[in-house]
Amino acid sequence: MITLEVLLLLLIIAAAFLAVFSKEELSSIISLSIFSVSLTTIYLLYKAPDVAMAELVIGAGINTAIFMTTISKVRTEKRERIFRKKMKRKNLLVLLTLALLSGVLLLNFNYIPDQQIVPGQLADHIIKAGVTETGSLNLVTAILYDYRAFDSLGESTVVFAAVSAIVLILSFKTLPVSSHGLSFIVKRTFSFLTPFIFLFGLYIITHGHISPGGGFQGGVILASISIIFSIVYGSSFDYQKYSPKFKTILETAGALIFVSVGGIGIITQGFFLANLSPLYGQTGSLISAGSIPLINLGVGFKIGAGMAIIFYSMIQKAYREEL
Repeated sequence: MITLEVLLLLLIIAAAFLAVFSKEELSSIISLSIFSVSLTTIYLLYKAPDVAMAELVIGAGINTAIFMTTISKVRTEKRERIFRKKMKRKNLLVLLTLALLSGVLLLNFNYIPDQQIVPGQLADHIIKAGVTETGSLNLVTAILYDYRAFDSLGESTVVFAAVSAIVLILSFKTLPVSSHGLSFIVKRTFSFLTPFIFLFGLYIITHGHISPGGGFQGGVILASISIIFSIVYGSSFDYQKYSPKFKTILETAGALIFVSVGGIGIITQGFFLANLSPLYGQTGSLISAGSIPLINLGVGFKIGAGMAIIFYSMIQKAYREEL
């Protein structure tokens, strides 16, 4: 196991160097994807499937799509020459920085504790009584949406602030919208895969309390559908099928579900996001874990729509039918 972890760390370091020093943008993007997949594997080795799922979807999936789309829109020979000229001056500084960070990464590896239960009253209590108190078999979800649910509200607020800031910054930009997309084969292939991607994202959201996953991971998967629509079919297709207004309504609905469930908790039990015991049901069933599935649903809508809005705002701001 230790040998595999060391190899993964070395692969992460190599991918970071390739991403920075590669002369081809595509090679850099592939290196970043390898970086993300390696991190995902490490998370799985340390028994953190929820974090691994988020890293895989965002790091290797959505980030790659965003980079590819950005390059396709801004890439010109003149800009490439100017960019490479500037990068030559910074290569030494970047090399020294990466070397320092690589040394710190390998040094910190020696301080990673063995896989064991961390002693402590809080950890022991959650492990022993978490399922009984929350009804959630996924203790990570139980911690996020029950024991420290108020912190999760703060995290959702950060996402809302990020979406608002990006839309505000780009509100004065007017960029052309592509209606061509990719080849016929790619379009037909994705049209076949889309229902399965949607069902998988919905499954991750609705089953987050009984299996790894939840609203954040499932929401990101749903957001990838809108992003791939823009790439495969052209952004005008995504605009017509799922307009920015529709995405804004979904994001607002998700936030309202989250805040409403929290408000009901204040009314019924005296504190924000208190778990609603009438909805507990049988542990391990779909209708169980009190209000946690509702919170997962709200977070899924908010994260999915929010990520799609961020992507859309970065590539365009106005719709224009191409003749």
